[in-house]
Amino acid sequence: MKKLFLFYLILLFFSIQLSAQKHSISLSTGPGAIYYWTNDIQQNQIKSPIGFSFGVDYARKINAQWQFKLGIRYCLWKVPNLNGPLQWPSEHDGNGGYLYDPSIAHYLIKDFGNQDAFQFLPGFRWQSKQEDFHWIALGEFGFSGFMKNSAGISTQLHPTAGLAFGAEWLLRSNLHVFVQPGGRIVFRDFKRENARESHLLNLNVELGARFSF
Repeated sequence: MKKLFLFYLILLFFSIQLSAQKHSISLSTGPGAIYYWTNDIQQNQIKSPIGFSFGVDYARKINAQWQFKLGIRYCLWKVPNLNGPLQWPSEHDGNGGYLYDPSIAHYLIKDFGNQDAFQFLPGFRWQSKQEDFHWIALGEFGFSGFMKNSAGISTQLHPTAGLAFGAEWLLRSNLHVFVQPGGRIVFRDFKRENARESHLLNLNVELGARFSF
């Protein structure tokens, strides 16, 4: 009888521990690329070099499928350096006049430079039914900032929005591994007046582990 009581006591303890897992910490890393979100810059996705990011997320459970999360990313990006603005012969009317053609790229990518950046990304995380394998998705809105620009001067923060969708596997009762492809938009020029400061599109794939407690 005492052994049976002890067994139920241990079972109750573990059930309480599992139900108390309202918090989680995630560590992630993965490749990513940066593109200008504009047609005024010649871009070749095949030649775009890949950078990396490293991140930490804290999440708190709202219910069985939704969590509120706070995320931080440190990014090592390869950012295009531009040559321009350019004017093309087809844009000149032969009488000294110039007619801008929006279908032609007026900036060329001459090379790529290393750029450190950081991101602060609050958001919401969703997961399908609690099984060993389940789908995950997240939406986030925060800020991004380059550590320094090409002149060595710190830059301002820029609004950033992101979406991701992937899968997660359960390894232990409180340990998951995941992979989630996604994208983030860094908003830099709302008036679209400066091609060099156009919005940036960051495509990435994050792989990591999540520990619940």
